[in-house]
Amino acid sequence: MPVLFIGKRNGTEVKRQEIEVTPTDISGGVGGWATATFSTDWNSLNIDELEVQSVGATNYVALDDMSLVIKNAPIAATVTAVSASSVTSSSVSVGGVVSGDGGGNVTERGVVYAQTSVNSNPAVGGTGVTKVSIGSGLGSYSTMLESLSANTSYTFNVYAINENGTSYGSAQEFTTKMVQTISFGTLPDVVYGDVDFSPGASVSSGLVVSYSTSDVSVATIVDGKVHIVGAGSCTIYADQAGNDSYGPAPQMEQSLTVGKAALTATADNQSKVYGAENPELTISYSGFVAGDTEADLESVPDILSLVSVSTPPGEYIIVIGDGSDDNYNFSYVDGLFTIMKGTLTVTAHDKEKSVGDENPELTYEISGFVSADDLTDLETLPTISCDATAASVAGTYDIVVDNAMDPNYNFVYENGTLTVQLSTDVNDIGSTQYAVWPNPTRGIIHVSGANAGSKYKVFGVTGNIVMDGEMESSQIDLSDLANGVYILVVDQFKVKIVKK
Repeated sequence: MPVLFIGKRNGTEVKRQEIEVTPTDISGGVGGWATATFSTDWNSLNIDELEVQSVGATNYVALDDMSLVIKNAPIAATVTAVSASSVTSSSVSVGGVVSGDGGGNVTERGVVYAQTSVNSNPAVGGTGVTKVSIGSGLGSYSTMLESLSANTSYTFNVYAINENGTSYGSAQEFTTKMVQTISFGTLPDVVYGDVDFSPGASVSSGLVVSYSTSDVSVATIVDGKVHIVGAGSCTIYADQAGNDSYGPAPQMEQSLTVGKAALTATADNQSKVYGAENPELTISYSGFVAGDTEADLESVPDILSLVSVSTPPGEYIIVIGDGSDDNYNFSYVDGLFTIMKGTLTVTAHDKEKSVGDENPELTYEISGFVSADDLTDLETLPTISCDATAASVAGTYDIVVDNAMDPNYNFVYENGTLTVQLSTDVNDIGSTQYAVWPNPTRGIIHVSGANAGSKYKVFGVTGNIVMDGEMESSQIDLSDLANGVYILVVDQFKVKIVKK
């Protein structure tokens, strides 16, 4: 007869199959048994309930509207421990996997643990055992055990509870790590540009301390040392991550303050000559660090001078100030602007005259004036002089310029020359007012037009005076002179005479 078999798990149908079965050992219409052969895929279904239903009336027994339910008794759930991980001196990560519910419902799962010296096979309710419940049902689960004792052996196991009771995995052991602590003292005062330094922290385990910083614009860590980047404040952290024996050390920290470096800005001294254009004002620095230059400053100092093209000679202050930068404190040194006197060249003009003449007017010229200055701006004009006189013999005489004074100028003097010549050309020096005869003469000469008291001079060919005096009459006696050529000067009249 056909029978319908329905397999269920946790109340849910997972398989149904209609099978032809033949009842046996039936008497009087009741009793007996039957055999059914199932397909092989039922083996993997892990059903916990089998429902049997008749399909219809048969020649043997009517099963209309009847059913038979067969249920499997639950077995223990299957749970496996996962190895401890993330072990520190006070905590560990443990857990397990519930891979089978035993045909029942896993209503609770979790971890039990105890110090190994107290209980090496922990179970729920055992001596010194702590239970941690972690949900229910199938699947993986884990938890972090906290507040453990350092450097201590613990044993833990996993459990799962279903209708059949509590099942366990295999107990596992772990040892918490030893505690290490960091000692980190106050950091030294530093300024921008200081060399790298060790923060100086130490750890009780003897392991290597690592460092980090809260602000890389102030300081970084290079090869375990603090490297100064800029002025400001930050926090330096000291850490030790631990190893197989030691847990991580609690982080320690210290404040670091980096002061500004001292930078001296000096206005360079300048100089120029009165009337010249001003040179460019420049600044020299002392105190740059870390390869910095003026180009790295946030604000270059201002530099100022009141000197102009027309400023008179003297010494003037070059003022400097108002620089700024995040990494430097400025100090300033003013400069000195020296204006030197200009130079004027006073040049005496060369002059000429004849023997016996009064000196011509002596003149000069001045070159080198600036800023529209001229002679009228000089405090004291130059003097000009010459030692030659009307009585000077032929030759050259210095025309001397000197004694000029002015607050804006120094003076260079270039003397001139007065040339005194002996004229022997009668045609050039004759006069209609005076006349001389005889000429040539042997002694006495007559000068018509001359008056008694007129002064006269007689010059030799070298320009030396051989006779002079006042005329008592119109005659002059040249008898004592040697034969030769002479120049007679009477008042402004000049004439060449020949003595035989």
